[in-house]
Amino acid sequence: MLLGQIPMWPLLKTIPGFDVLTSIAFIAEVGDISRFRKANQVAAFLGLAPRVYSSGDTRRNGVSLNAAPN
Repeated sequence: MLLGQIPMWPLLKTIPGFDVLTSIAFIAEVGDISRFRKANQVAAFLGLAPRVYSSGDTRRNGVSLNAAPN
């Protein structure tokens, strides 16, 4: 199996809910994970980092829908 040749594959198998297809998609999208220092940087890259928008008395919470361009 080609996944066995990818160094991060054993780590991805330990994440609950990460099966083979999810792992392949993650590796294809993120690429070299070592370019990120923290988990929140990976989340921001994937567009999963929560954002807070505030102006005056108005405050909105949301999820960033803009992932980093490839």
